[in-house]
Amino acid sequence: MVIRDNILRTKDSDRIPIVIVGTRYDKQAERVITLEDANNLAKICDAAYVEVDTTSGHGMEDVYSTTVRRVAQFNEPQHRPTPKK
Repeated sequence: MVIRDNILRTKDSDRIPIVIVGTRYDKQAERVITLEDANNLAKICDAAYVEVDTTSGHGMEDVYSTTVRRVAQFNEPQHRPTPKK
């Protein structure tokens, strides 16, 4: 959470849109971080989690659409964070 906390402090905000991207989707047998752990981290960080394989392109459209959706939601007036004082 150190990276997230640093970003929040730098942006002087309590919320920002975050998308965590797991790479090497094609190497499931060599997986170091479980899907459950990745999803738990995303939940803790109030982030979305998407897995991709850059070789085949698997998940690349999901990364784009998820990022655009989260930024759009973030920019809706009812979801905008209030600056920290």
